[in-house]
Amino acid sequence: MLSRTSDPDTLLNEALDRVVRLRAGEPTRGDVEALQRWRQQSAAHDEAFKKAARLLRNAGAAAQELADEGCEAGVAPVL
Repeated sequence: MLSRTSDPDTLLNEALDRVVRLRAGEPTRGDVEALQRWRQQSAAHDEAFKKAARLLRNAGAAAQELADEGCEAGVAPVL
């Protein structure tokens, strides 16, 4: 799938969609290859992927930290 534009926000949104889809299930070899082809379209595509991966990793860490704080306070986490 080619990008409709190389606008940084659009590329980041596309990258987030791709990363979430891969992490949501069991990616096939075709899924991984499609992501690799998408990243290889340009340096901007690759940078968008790296930024999306960082954002999701940081969001996961923040969610875990909040859940841990909630457990310490006796509050059931809402994730």
